[in-house]
Amino acid sequence: MEEKVAVFGFLRFPPEAMEAVRPHLLAFVAATRCHDGCIAYDVAEDLTDLGLIRFSELWPDNESLDAHLVAP
Repeated sequence: MEEKVAVFGFLRFPPEAMEAVRPHLLAFVAATRCHDGCIAYDVAEDLTDLGLIRFSELWPDNESLDAHLVAP
């Protein structure tokens, strides 16, 4: 089996700011998915903890992830 690099994390925003945050998250996800090597990049709002955004990323290797981390 070929190894992959998975990243899991979270972002927290004030619940009342979520309406303003969502368009920025959508743009960020779309841009990230265009990076060379990005296999998956997903975000989801936690339905039981308002303002909490969970994200996951899947990359083919560390080099692809490293290039993403220094991208504009």
